[in-house]
Amino acid sequence: ATTGGTDILAALGNKAIRAIDIGKWFLIIDTLIIISGIAFIKDTESLLSGIITLLLSSLVMDYIISGANTAKLVYIISSESEKIAKEILSSLSRGVTGIKIEGMYTKSDRMMLMCAVKKFQLQKLENIALKHDQGAFIILTGAHQVTGEGFVSYPENSAKNKKTKDK
Repeated sequence: ATTGGTDILAALGNKAIRAIDIGKWFLIIDTLIIISGIAFIKDTESLLSGIITLLLSSLVMDYIISGANTAKLVYIISSESEKIAKEILSSLSRGVTGIKIEGMYTKSDRMMLMCAVKKFQLQKLENIALKHDQGAFIILTGAHQVTGEGFVSYPENSAKNKKTKDK
């Protein structure tokens, strides 16, 4: 099996523009190839099935490449931020960042907690927050890529970090 060399172009594209995943680079390059073949392929059905197949393979490839590195980013707004943060640190062994905020409705200053967790830790984190404050405002959002302590580090970043620590 071969990708016809588009894997090299996709890797170079990803190196040049890191914001576009490798799977999406495959989709862009291979779609351009299919579209340029319109002059030779008169069968519209084959053309559309080729584009749909590319879309699906791009999504699967992105999931396989970065799937293990996805996480959830949780924001918690509560009057019991200190207690919640302390239990997250001890029970989940996750770092927590406190961000000073002002409620625009209540005009009161509060602390918002931000924490990146793996998906399997999500329910426990939510239970911790609600145990200390039934009225806690919890926002969950996907984090496409998380690196650092407790999460996957890529070799390129590890080499840079080691050089920085050695200095």
